[in-house]
Amino acid sequence: MLSKLASYETVDVIVRWRNREIRQRTTLQRAAGSLLGAIGPTSGCPSTAPLKAMAWFHWPFSSSDETIYRSLGTYLLAQFLKQKRGMAPDWALTGLREVYRNLRLVNLAMAARLRAAAEEDSSVNGLILLDLLAADTLYSLDQYEGELDAFFQEHLQPPAD
Repeated sequence: MLSKLASYETVDVIVRWRNREIRQRTTLQRAAGSLLGAIGPTSGCPSTAPLKAMAWFHWPFSSSDETIYRSLGTYLLAQFLKQKRGMAPDWALTGLREVYRNLRLVNLAMAARLRAAAEEDSSVNGLILLDLLAADTLYSLDQYEGELDAFFQEHLQPPAD
């Protein structure tokens, strides 16, 4: 059905997940991108599997800042859990960068497949929007410019004497 609809069409979306309901009037491409963001990590693909915990706590229609926050928080929590089990944690986030580089490759390959199968652009553009979030997250990991600092001012102040 999505293959015959234009990405810019407005849709009313209702997401019901774990005793929560989220309603959003948005474009079809944004709805498709959000859905793909939840499905990808649970699909069995080894490149998206590291994001499975994020899928469990998926937040539909996330902004770039929300995605960066959830990505970093999820990965750092995983490192804490690894350390608690005697495993070597990755506090430098090297593995997270690799996850997002691989995710971008998966997204590009999936976009090519969707383009070949679709009459319209809604699912392809949805994947492209999802990939833009991945690209932005990867950029923020590589070139952090303080996007989240404002939320952590209490933690970033020098200790009082």
